[in-house]
Amino acid sequence: MPPMDIARWTGLGEVTVRDVLEGRAQRIYRTTAEAILFLPIPGEGYQAGGQAYVDATPSRRRLRALGVPGWPPRTMAQEIGVSEMTITDIRHGRCGKVRLSTHLAIREMYDRWWNADPLECGVNRSSVTVTKARAAREGWPPPAAWDDDEIGDPAARPKGLPRADAQAA
Repeated sequence: MPPMDIARWTGLGEVTVRDVLEGRAQRIYRTTAEAILFLPIPGEGYQAGGQAYVDATPSRRRLRALGVPGWPPRTMAQEIGVSEMTITDIRHGRCGKVRLSTHLAIREMYDRWWNADPLECGVNRSSVTVTKARAAREGWPPPAAWDDDEIGDPAARPKGLPRADAQAA
């Protein structure tokens, strides 16, 4: 349930809810704790009113894997309708969570591009070269290193890579 919905249903402020959920609130009032603890679990058919957030691990891994064949952040950002900075922040692990809509867009883009050549899709050669070099320098695993059912599992490790490179995932 997104923080916006929890705030609306409990009467708490959204900032308060986010602080509690993200561990920034070191102490909270008893009434705040009770409001959150006694919040009923939404029933079937619940539609999130706010923006839901999910773990960034699968998105980060997909963006890094797409960097190996040379898909540049600018191209990815334009494809899914986010800023280049959003792609860069996710890819470099500066986001612990991403919007569900962004996660789904990245997954869809990855499914289309994981085995495509960016040069054959009209991406500028110098952008591809720079992106490939960055991926190699960072030791990012290619798409073939990930099983579809494991790419989102934080405990999973890419296949076929030396142990040091597997840690970069």
